[in-house]
Amino acid sequence: MPQQAVEAIAKLIVSAYNARKLNPQRRWRIVEVPIRRSMPSDLGSKWQWAGKELWYGDWSKSVQPVANFDAKSTDFNLANLFDSSKMVDWWLRLYEPGDAYIELDNGKRYYPDFVVLDTDGVFWVVEGKSDRDADRLDVLAKMKAAQEWARFVRDKGEFGVWRYVFATENLIRQAKSWEELLVLAKPER
Repeated sequence: MPQQAVEAIAKLIVSAYNARKLNPQRRWRIVEVPIRRSMPSDLGSKWQWAGKELWYGDWSKSVQPVANFDAKSTDFNLANLFDSSKMVDWWLRLYEPGDAYIELDNGKRYYPDFVVLDTDGVFWVVEGKSDRDADRLDVLAKMKAAQEWARFVRDKGEFGVWRYVFATENLIRQAKSWEELLVLAKPER
């Protein structure tokens, strides 16, 4: 198929997607990450959880030297899975509020927990969630928006391959590696 026809079909698909009822308009806003923040000097070990008020360091694959986490059972354990995986090139902890977010249908912003780049060149938007909160309506709306966002970006083709993975603390606890977590979580491929 000639390139001109491919481009015309791509424009029609984007136009049809944006015209669908109840779907947000997608606008690209390029954000340079990581956003530099001042980092504290008093650090916890990446091997032992000591509370959410601490910053944890000595990561080998994190874009930033230290990271802060909301919970041991989700964010902290995910970071350790990323950092120990041979299939992860780098990972970045995202924070709320911040410049990297997904806009929801109601105009609010969803701040996922991480972006991970794997060795196949796939970018993963990753959310860890407690088992008790995983079925809340607002959490499900965020998950749906992130899945649609990843699909839209992937289909657009200008920013690489993006995928979304939603991991409950139970799945994270079961997984012995990032690769096993992807099998357990069954993200859209």
